[in-house]
Amino acid sequence: MTPFCKSARAEPNAFNTPDFLGAICDSQTIRRIGTDYRASTPAEAKASQLTEQLEANLDQNKDQTEQLEAKIKADFAAGRTITLEGWVLSLTEARQCALYSIQNP
Repeated sequence: MTPFCKSARAEPNAFNTPDFLGAICDSQTIRRIGTDYRASTPAEAKASQLTEQLEANLDQNKDQTEQLEAKIKADFAAGRTITLEGWVLSLTEARQCALYSIQNP
């Protein structure tokens, strides 16, 4: 009999997968960025808090990846950025990394 086990890692989705950083950084870097964000922003240190922030103002009937990309562009345009691990990130990207760091320890 083969034992059944479920991975502790979350399935990749628009909220926990920063597309741009994922294309140029390894998972360890994304985890470090996310861990640093959570340490510097204790009010957003839990997965539920991060998901709530990422889902804010999104239309659940439209492509979430496209909507998050639009939020990232809007963050940069409005100056909502943070520097972590030497990267200048939009607030949305930092939150994606933080969620990734929780769900992929």
